[in-house]
Amino acid sequence: MKKSVSSERDAGPWYKEPWPWIIMAFPATSVVLGFMMLTLALNTNNSLVVDDYYKQGKAINQRIARDRMAAELGVVATLSRENEAIAVQISLPQDAPADDLTAALSAEFLLRWSHVTQDTRDGEARLIPTGQGKYTSVGGSTLPESGRYRLHIEPVGDAWRLVSPIVKLESLGSVEIEPAAFAVPGVTS
Repeated sequence: MKKSVSSERDAGPWYKEPWPWIIMAFPATSVVLGFMMLTLALNTNNSLVVDDYYKQGKAINQRIARDRMAAELGVVATLSRENEAIAVQISLPQDAPADDLTAALSAEFLLRWSHVTQDTRDGEARLIPTGQGKYTSVGGSTLPESGRYRLHIEPVGDAWRLVSPIVKLESLGSVEIEPAAFAVPGVTS
């Protein structure tokens, strides 16, 4: 009597066949990745999520008002690195009234840099005047050498502020920071 082909194939134990292992690999992988995600969720701090989102949401209107003030004054800042320090040139339009000049220029400025994803890499520097709208950092404050940052320049006292687009600091020679487009009345982006 002849044996059938299927009975010869079924003769070995199941664990020596590849298909049960291939089928079990998908759920096993899902379980391992699920535990990895759970470990990451429990042990990592998400710095982009804030607890007081309502308070920060209310503060947005104040920030927009400061951005609009910078747009109304026509303030432009040029930032560069000079001799292990930060140099900023604040300028106004040529036809700016003297009142705008005193409102725009301050005894001190604050420069803040905010990393786009990691708040532990954020920093700030105080800028003091060196004459003719030029300011330089004090206390050895320097910009980080690398990373993607958003730069904020504002006078001490929060009268106005300038916010740069995202800047890659590796290739920073100098950057000109103008008022945000949404801060200019009548302009939408």
